[in-house]
Amino acid sequence: MNRTAVKTFKFLGVLFAATLLAAVTGWGCLALWYRLPFAEMAKIATCGAFALVGIATLIAQFTKHRRRWLLVFASVFGVLLFWWNTIDPPKDGKWSPSVARQVKGEIEGDILTLTDVRAFEWRDKTDFTEKWKTEVLNVIEN
Repeated sequence: MNRTAVKTFKFLGVLFAATLLAAVTGWGCLALWYRLPFAEMAKIATCGAFALVGIATLIAQFTKHRRRWLLVFASVFGVLLFWWNTIDPPKDGKWSPSVARQVKGEIEGDILTLTDVRAFEWRDKTDFTEKWKTEVLNVIEN
């Protein structure tokens, strides 16, 4: 493979990484803005700090410090993902009836009992009869 092809592949790899970083940074800023329980100024500061880390990482993709900045960004993004996964949906939200309940399971011996199993009768997207049922299953352990 000649030098031009190698340089082209390297450039395309960096361009792909930069595009991915831009998308992830955008998602992170939106996630922070809409879900942080802070005042507006604190949200602006937090989103701005995250955006700056993302921008610095994007710029670093075209320098010799790309790996160091990728590690920094991955660490910050990992903290963001950890926080995001701790968010519980509101219990008193206005949920659509089809998702208002979660299935609950209980195991006693070889018997699994599932409650709040959705068994709606759908006529079209907005016309349905709401039905919830309980299912009892025999669990066989090998």
